[in-house]
Amino acid sequence: MILGTLNIFFRDIQLLWNTIIPAFFYFTPIAYTPDLVPESTRHLLKLNPFYYFVESFHDIFYRFKQPDGFNFLVCTVMAVVAFTIGYTLFNKYKKGFISNI
Repeated sequence: MILGTLNIFFRDIQLLWNTIIPAFFYFTPIAYTPDLVPESTRHLLKLNPFYYFVESFHDIFYRFKQPDGFNFLVCTVMAVVAFTIGYTLFNKYKKGFISNI
């Protein structure tokens, strides 16, 4: 909802998002494990919001164990915050949608 609302008023958001997504792919341990990253820079992976989602999926499908409780908490908090911000932005600016489409 955040990107959809912003894209109505700022058309360049779509182009910016299409540029940022590949960078997030390379900085998220999807195709590699965090163990391959040097110990000195491994803490930077945890700054990526997608890291916790991917680690939870790795726990379930590759390590065959229940996801870590902290990862689940971080994912839940990020989802609630993103929804709250998106819902607030959507309701605040929905009256201007039709005039900007």
